[in-house]
Amino acid sequence: MNPFDQATAGNDIVDLRDVRDERERILRLLEDAGDESFDAVVEKKISVDRWADDLLENNDLMMVVDLSNDDVTFVIDTVNLEGQLSGWGSLDEAANNNPVLVLDDHFVDYIKEMASDLGAYKADNPWPLNCIDWEAAADELRPDWNEVKFAQYVYQMRG
Repeated sequence: MNPFDQATAGNDIVDLRDVRDERERILRLLEDAGDESFDAVVEKKISVDRWADDLLENNDLMMVVDLSNDDVTFVIDTVNLEGQLSGWGSLDEAANNNPVLVLDDHFVDYIKEMASDLGAYKADNPWPLNCIDWEAAADELRPDWNEVKFAQYVYQMRG
């Protein structure tokens, strides 16, 4: 995984379209190699952890497909994320309709950037317009956002 792409957990901003595309790329590699075991996860016949354990034990397949443990962990993380998206439907639906995850630690900066992008705030505003309590502004908007976990990181997703 490239730490600068928009699918990597831990980035300030994660684009669910990139997350979906990366998961599809990994699963397509497995399908192209004749492995359709992920279908059992989709059909809820086995857990994603069981699927990962079985896959990681199959060294031949991992080498043929050229998958890393990080790739398998990424798929597990996306399945766990998708389980939190009940209000948005599937990962695919969320990616199409509300694709941005904002790292919780970056949320205040994101709100400031959003205000600037909307023309509501300029960094060179004179006093008192340059004295905005951005923590309070973010707290006002938080009820419109929902907390989700992606890997070990906490994100905000617009609800």
